[in-house]
Amino acid sequence: MLHKLIEPAFLVLYVFIASAVFIHLRGRVRHPFARQLTDHSTVLAPYNAVMYAFSGVPNTPYQQLDDFPELKPLVEQWTMIRDEAANLFDEG
Repeated sequence: MLHKLIEPAFLVLYVFIASAVFIHLRGRVRHPFARQLTDHSTVLAPYNAVMYAFSGVPNTPYQQLDDFPELKPLVEQWTMIRDEAANLFDEG
């Protein structure tokens, strides 16, 4: 009986369940149990767990702008971009 519980099919199931629990417990805000079962984060939990483990970006809610130098032009020109978008919206 015990050897059936360590078959490859069950091991895949165990990895899926462990990664879903990891994703569920990762943050401070949690979905209710029924919602968590059908949420996309549970379905993609194995992929997300690997991405979190090997990501080069720090695990913080807000990233430093210095970590992304390619965003500097957007920060410098955001008012012009906003004005252009507003003009396009007004024109229809």
